[in-house]
Formats: sequence, C-alpha cells, structure tokens
Amino acid sequence: MANLIINFSALLMIVLLVSNGLPKAEAQTCFKNEAQEGVCLQVDGGRLCDLLCKTSDLTWFGLCEVEENDIHCHCYGPC
Repeated sequence: MANLIINFSALLMIVLLVSNGLPKAEAQTCFKNEAQEGVCLQVDGGRLCDLLCKTSDLTWFGLCEVEENDIHCHCYGPC
C-alpha cells in the first residue's frame, strides 16, 4: 500500500512539473531591434534580414514585417 502511495505521489509530481513547464517550453520571443532599412527588399528577401539580426546575437532572428505600409526588418530574440 505504501508503495502505491509513493508511486502515485511521484506520478502526480511529474504531471505537475511537466504541466508547469509547458508555457516555458514554447518559444517566447521579444522585439529586440530594427535592422538596416531596405534589407527586406534586397537580396533573398528575409535571409539578409535574418543574417543581420544574427550579427548582433546568434540567438536572435529576423523577420520582414509590414509597418506603416513599408516593409521593415525586425529582430527578435529570447525574452
């Protein structure tokens, strides 16, 4: 009986730890910087934007996004 209680308690703890960690497991990114203007319209679309953002920090990535009817390169990284 004691073994059953220990197993159930361990299983409950694992379930609680996993369910608590799920939101953290999703990629949480924050806006970090805006890269050089016109990058998204030049070579390879978003690839140059991504490379420029990675020069600041390898964990960052770049996305070409429409902002006020213009396309801008925005850098995102871990929060």
